[in-house]
Amino acid sequence: MNSTHFKSQAVGLGALTALACACALCQAAVAASSAASPTSLQAAPGRSRNVNIKHVAIDLQFDWAARRALGSATLTLSPLAVANQVALDAGKLEIASVTLAGGSTLAFRYDGGERDNGLLILLDRDYRPSETLTLKVSYRTNHLNHSDPQNLGGSTGKGLRFFSPNASDLRKRAQIWSSAEPGANRYWMPGFDSPEDRHTSEFTATVPKPLMVVAQGRLVSVKEVAGQQRRFHFKTDSTQASHRMAFVVGEFVDVGASKKRAKKHVGSTLHNLSYPDELQATRDSVVLLPQMLDFFSQLTGKPLPHPSYTQVFVQDFPWGQSAAGLAVQSENMVDDHGTHADFIYLWDGLQAEALAQQWFGNHLSAATWGQAWLDRAFAHHAGGLWAEHAHGRDEHLLWQLLGDQGTALADWKSGKREAVVANASENAAAHASGNAPYSRGAAVLHMLRLELGDEAWRAVLRHYVAAQGGKAVHSSDFLASVHAVVGKDTGKNMAWFFDQWLHRADHPTFDVSYSFEASTQKIRLLVNQQPADGKAAHFQGHVDIDIEGRIQRVWLKPQAQNVFEFAAAQAPRWLHFDFEGSWLKELKFNKPVTELLQQLRHSRDAAGRNWALGELGTVAKDMATPHAVRQDILAGLRDVITSPTYWRLRFNALQQLRGVLTPAPALQAAPLDGATTALLLKVIQQEGSWMRAGAIGLLGLSQEARYTALYLSHLKDPSDRVINAAAIALGKTRSVLAFDALAALPAHPSWKNQSLISALAGLKELGDARGADIALRALADVRSARWTLSTPIWDYRLAAAQTLAALGQGASAAPLVLEQFHQAMAADDVNDIFSH
Repeated sequence: MNSTHFKSQAVGLGALTALACACALCQAAVAASSAASPTSLQAAPGRSRNVNIKHVAIDLQFDWAARRALGSATLTLSPLAVANQVALDAGKLEIASVTLAGGSTLAFRYDGGERDNGLLILLDRDYRPSETLTLKVSYRTNHLNHSDPQNLGGSTGKGLRFFSPNASDLRKRAQIWSSAEPGANRYWMPGFDSPEDRHTSEFTATVPKPLMVVAQGRLVSVKEVAGQQRRFHFKTDSTQASHRMAFVVGEFVDVGASKKRAKKHVGSTLHNLSYPDELQATRDSVVLLPQMLDFFSQLTGKPLPHPSYTQVFVQDFPWGQSAAGLAVQSENMVDDHGTHADFIYLWDGLQAEALAQQWFGNHLSAATWGQAWLDRAFAHHAGGLWAEHAHGRDEHLLWQLLGDQGTALADWKSGKREAVVANASENAAAHASGNAPYSRGAAVLHMLRLELGDEAWRAVLRHYVAAQGGKAVHSSDFLASVHAVVGKDTGKNMAWFFDQWLHRADHPTFDVSYSFEASTQKIRLLVNQQPADGKAAHFQGHVDIDIEGRIQRVWLKPQAQNVFEFAAAQAPRWLHFDFEGSWLKELKFNKPVTELLQQLRHSRDAAGRNWALGELGTVAKDMATPHAVRQDILAGLRDVITSPTYWRLRFNALQQLRGVLTPAPALQAAPLDGATTALLLKVIQQEGSWMRAGAIGLLGLSQEARYTALYLSHLKDPSDRVINAAAIALGKTRSVLAFDALAALPAHPSWKNQSLISALAGLKELGDARGADIALRALADVRSARWTLSTPIWDYRLAAAQTLAALGQGASAAPLVLEQFHQAMAADDVNDIFSH
């Protein structure tokens, strides 16, 4: 009899009925609770369960050839009601046996699939809630976790991903890592694969030397096994949700464990595990981690919830995931000093967010998948607060907030319309991994911060962490902390905000105008709003109005039209709706070019200035715009580029300037006027990497050979961003000096062959047939370091393919690509199959 059938007597009908009744009662209770809430949509309920798992101990070994894990899961649990059976989740596992702690074999039924409660274990008797029992499930995994060839950004999949060097990619490491995505852990361990149940854990794994194991919790021991193997044992002393169990197997070196004692907080040991040949780059990439620990400890009012914290950097991982005291990060974060400095906003955002998950997601965690925003949005928002702390408020506004709002609005326009909290009709586990509880959720938290004010907001976060630490939480728990700080009985009942922003998938669209009445010396502001779906209720809340630098806070009533009046001695040079762009919204606010230029040049609101940039760019690109007006706009853009404002706004202005002067990609040279040329030369001489690279890129569109010497000099720039721009610009000149310089460029030291990528990009523009040999060698190279990103900007093989195509040599490369494709097929390496 196989494992999909009972190995002894069948489960009694009475037991099944009792379990069904218990489930029905749980669901009824959830439904009643949801109905009593003030929300417009019923929140997705959590899963019903008949046991409370208190402790999980996993013990694994690995069959590398078959890419499977073999081992056992020992679960200590108590029934929530009298029960004689236990239902667990298991994803395509092969169950060998189930036994009690004393050794008694238990009957079980397993459907061999992936559904909830697929593994049903018959106990030896009825157990009461006051009793604790321990079950041991012996099993092996069957699911093969391939990367998703449909996902350009990479994927973590489900279960365990095995990989090792192969003929098509010799730079691959021998490595295993687990995916901690919602619903993914059941594919490598049986249990309750849902966040409702928190428990402590142990993880033990045996691997061949020199490989090591990294897992959640603290390392208890490392023991020699049979000479050539080692057995690693980890344990957590605090509870966490089951999906927060994670591990990595690979060859790593600790770049240096440092005892970091944050001010007024308990010290924690920080570890950063690097591949042996990436030690210095890893050190360069983690320098701000101790400062981040200080910041989050102070932000939350609680030290790191674990005695140590480990970051491990792994291949084939698209972003990052967190477990108790552990962050598994994309190896793409590891850069040399110069590259990391250029991309510090991106990778330190990842590092900060992963650390923030130790509080939001581990110390306290969402009680259901439908409430996943309490993990994901909070950690993401906290990472944004770190960026604001480290780099200034403009960085938060122009990078994270603008990105989160843009993602939410793009999803809406594409038809993907989900609320932050999953409603009862949605697949909550799928929802938990999406954009709504992440980007939209973080944008909502920023709006709540605006409503409460910064001081109250930080007090709310501290109260929330202190009150809910170690628990599984619902949105109502967070609302309780809001009310505890701001005072529900003093007119600050914030339930309306939660109802409006958490349980609705739409947003307001505003049509704004204003007039100045000289006779009354008043500004009259007219705000018309319409919900994006055209049906739901109107939105309400505070909004800040920027009147020539004077900020006026008003209350927007939930109605189609709001009218506000402000005293003013004269018409303002500019007036803008929603200072700092805090609202998730669509905005139509027609202004004359003169006002937009005043706002662009003089406002202290980076978000408002960035909005004005976009409006001016649209006007300037309109063929009907008079020449004189267009010239005024170009002058305004140049003024911002040379102003002492934040670099990101100046870079955006530079990109707008490029868009206006070169409205469509073309093979013809783009003529640049004298003022613009002088500006670009000044920026190249005086500015840092991103501005310099942007200026060289725009100047290069002129295709003028007189700048050849300038581009050649910047092939040795400290920033690889600048080198790349200079190589492309040099290629566009078609100078006789270009080929030799570009052919020599790959020898210039760079991290992960950025110099080679730049050379290939330049050769693509140059059009010299001799570049084909360089591109062919790059295409054949399966040994050298590169990023695992499906873009020619970061992968020299893809850059080589583009260069060969541009040179008309694609046919000569086809046999080589086909051979590598067959090698990838033979190795069952889906990631390489896709790349080729």
